[in-house]
Amino acid sequence: MEALGQGTTEIAQGSAVRNGWVVGRDLITIRGGVEGIVQSDGMVRICAGGFVRGEIKAAVIEVEGNVEGSMEATDRIELRTGAYAQGVILAPRIIVQDGVACDATFRIVHQDSFPPVELPEPIEGQGPSH
Repeated sequence: MEALGQGTTEIAQGSAVRNGWVVGRDLITIRGGVEGIVQSDGMVRICAGGFVRGEIKAAVIEVEGNVEGSMEATDRIELRTGAYAQGVILAPRIIVQDGVACDATFRIVHQDSFPPVELPEPIEGQGPSH
């Protein structure tokens, strides 16, 4: 993972996380690939050419790439032109643009239905030194 600034994490194009857990407090941008769990109390963005196989939980999820698995957002999920989504999509607001391919189950739920996203505490000594 490449830190881009305070609260921003990026999985770069050509990089992949296998059987992992990507956790962030703000924006997580995926240009490469993730197999596992992606979780943020902010936004997760899967760019064109990026993919996630597994589970995504965030306040906002924007997809231009491919997602196979479940997506759960406390605010909204946006599937943008060129995106592919397969699995379960759960959010109070779901936006689907023209040109999206889907094989998914959509569930639109009230925003108060979600428990707050609880992120694990960082492992001491495992993060970047400041």
